[in-house]
Amino acid sequence: MSQYPPIADYAFLGNCQSTALVSRHGSIDWCCFRRFDSHPCAGRLLDWKKGGYFGMTISGAPQATRAYVQGTNILETRIGTASGVLTVMDFLPIAAGDDPSSPQPRSQLIRLVRCERGEVEVQIDFEPRFDYGVTTPRTDLTSDRLGVVYGGADALVVQCELGLTQTSHSGCSARGILQAGQEVAAIVTHALPHQLRARSLSAATIRERLGETRRFWQDWSGRCIYQGRYREQVVRSALVLKALTDASTGAIVAAPTTSLPESVGAARNWDYRYVWLRDAALNLYALFSLGYRDEAHRFMQWIKRTTAGHHKYGGHIDPAFWDLLRGVIDVVERRWKEPDESFWEFRDARRHFVISKVMCWVAVQRAIRLARSLNLDADLNRWQRLRDAIHERVDRDGVDARTGAFVQAFGAAELDAANLLIPLVRFLRPGDPRMRATVDRTWRELATDGLVNRYQRPDGLQGDEGAFVICSFWLVDNLAQRGDVDAARALFERISRCANDVGLLAEEVDPVSGAQLGNFPQALSHVGLIGAGMNLKKAEASV
Repeated sequence: MSQYPPIADYAFLGNCQSTALVSRHGSIDWCCFRRFDSHPCAGRLLDWKKGGYFGMTISGAPQATRAYVQGTNILETRIGTASGVLTVMDFLPIAAGDDPSSPQPRSQLIRLVRCERGEVEVQIDFEPRFDYGVTTPRTDLTSDRLGVVYGGADALVVQCELGLTQTSHSGCSARGILQAGQEVAAIVTHALPHQLRARSLSAATIRERLGETRRFWQDWSGRCIYQGRYREQVVRSALVLKALTDASTGAIVAAPTTSLPESVGAARNWDYRYVWLRDAALNLYALFSLGYRDEAHRFMQWIKRTTAGHHKYGGHIDPAFWDLLRGVIDVVERRWKEPDESFWEFRDARRHFVISKVMCWVAVQRAIRLARSLNLDADLNRWQRLRDAIHERVDRDGVDARTGAFVQAFGAAELDAANLLIPLVRFLRPGDPRMRATVDRTWRELATDGLVNRYQRPDGLQGDEGAFVICSFWLVDNLAQRGDVDAARALFERISRCANDVGLLAEEVDPVSGAQLGNFPQALSHVGLIGAGMNLKKAEASV
């Protein structure tokens, strides 16, 4: 049996700057401070022997249940033993800034352990590692409650009121028996080596930071305008997106982890602690749909800084960004007839992928809409001819003559789940016979018990992969939009059951075992849940 817990065993902590994953047993096996893509200080998630961790051991055959404090990213775990009951609160502190979209996170992890009944023996372990386990740091205790950890470009201050004991060159632990009503804190604070100061937090300060963090998350989640039957799942997904939003830039990373495999033992593992521009539009749409316009606007400001301007939601566009967009249309005009690697970045060969042509159409159509609605300078006649030419080519060469369904590439017969986006981007109506055929074939050929694979053909990478969560939610969208509300609802609930006990989804799911695969939690999977929840609500209202 593997010593590595399943990915679904973990809960996610985030504060728009730092991230951590907490196992069901209370071990923090992944923790990155200051930046999403920083080297972890605890990385046992990837290397059990060398990665480092911040652990907790409870005597007496503990039984644990856990949940997030409602409307927050604060994890509350209740642990029962034969002798007593503990409550553990884990969080990364954050406070409100000048506006809701600009929070103030701290590079700190706080764990509050409280005995609610009886007495419970607890051991708390600090075994940090730097540089993905390459650097074994030095730990020096400055008192029985405080220690400093240093080595290389990182440094930590560790604090625990139970009384710290040096256990190795790099680690320390605290052990004690908590009585009913007694509470202790275990704290890890990141610092740059030249700024390292061994200072402890008072009990009042710790409680203040818990209160600030709770208020921030509950105020933020309370602004969600979705009020449908799946509000709990939608709000949890929104909280994941917010926690993965960089406080200083507004950009949303794809996931808080790196190198969690999509195919165990094979080559499909990536660092997802970055922004995929391909996903940006979907992230923006999800935030807008839920009423988070400030966050969406800040994301657009980040895109402005990485391109050449921005379109401010509400009817204004920077001239520099309009120049950029007109240049994009020029590129589309020159290159849309070329083969490419597709939405999915195939490694084996370039082809004329249907979804790529559709997205070229989307770019031109949206530019036309912008020019018309804002009275912007554009050669609309030329753009309209280009838009229509792309549409006609997809209509002619993108459909399988035998089944009437959209295929992956011109001249091919196989399917691609990305084509489920066709009605979602308004290339065709949801009830179009070709889309009905595409949805029905996707269900038969790409789905296993409702969980949808991206495609079936080889893609140039070793190993297999699981069903893609967002593709499965796209199938829900299609069913809902074409009026099959009962089927859409049943599929939504089936996919949602793939989430773990605290509502988190990875990028993929093994359709046979149900195991979650890939980096975790995955922003795009939660974007898919939000979109499907919104589409279901609209469809139910129209029945």
